[in-house]
Formats: sequence, C-alpha cells, structure tokens
Amino acid sequence: MADFKLPKGIDEIVEGKLLDEGMYVVRITDEPQVVDNKKKQAGMSAEEGAGENLIVKLRIQSDKPDENGRAFTCYLPWPNEADALRPPNPFSGQPRLDEKIQKLVMWHAAFNGGTMPKGTKIKLEAGAEARIFVKKGVDNRDQDNPVERNEIGFNAIPEPL
Repeated sequence: MADFKLPKGIDEIVEGKLLDEGMYVVRITDEPQVVDNKKKQAGMSAEEGAGENLIVKLRIQSDKPDENGRAFTCYLPWPNEADALRPPNPFSGQPRLDEKIQKLVMWHAAFNGGTMPKGTKIKLEAGAEARIFVKKGVDNRDQDNPVERNEIGFNAIPEPL
C-alpha cells in the first residue's frame, strides 16, 4: 500500500459557502448556442417534448472574492413549430410559442442595456452583462446524497444594468 502526503491536514479543509439569495451582476462567458435538448437527442418527437435550448453560460462579476467567478449555465427553451400547436399556458393563457419568444426577448433586452430587439433577431454575446436573481436550491441527481447549491431559477428574467 502506498502512502501519500496531502498539502494540508483534513482538519484545515475549508467548506464552500452558498451565496445569499439576491440579485447579482453576471457576464456571458461564451458565445451562446442553440443545441438539441436531451429528448431530441434521444430521438423523441416535438410532441413528446423534443426541441432545442439556447445555452447561456454566466459568471458572477463582483468585487467580493467569495462571490466573483461563480459559474451558472442557463438552458432557455428555443421556440419551435410544435409550440404553436400546444395548448396555452394554463396559468397565464399565453400561447406557448409567444411565451418562449417573450422570455428570449427579455434576455436580449437585459443583456443589451434595456434595448428591445427588432424583427425576429435577438442578440446575446460573450462579454454582455446584466443582473439576475440567484437562489438556493438542491441538486438531487444523486438521490442518496442531495447537495445544496446556488442556481438561477428556470423562470428567472435578468435585468439590464
């Protein structure tokens, strides 16, 4: 059996600390991309939920070292032709296609200084900044060992700086 020396003792390990829930300035770190969602990758149909997501990678920008650089990935549902055939949102009554487009328009506005897009094009690019709400959540992927973490909620809408 081999022995290995750690760079510091196990009693010196510093635990991670969750951020407080609230608004944080974030920057897009990579060019956002539209990619197939897991259901589409598995060969399912649009009626079964197959579609695409706009992936936006973000990092917190802060003067506080314990906040700065925290990373998040947002998966924004990309509109498709099947959304026009789906029933409206039961809570708001808004058509599903319009709901997805409206969310993308709000992301565009936030990361472009409040400027609304024109026509059918939105712009999200690396280096753009906005504010977004970060909350506390639980990662349940390992059912035996759920882990508390910070996350950006699925319905989060960023705000312009």
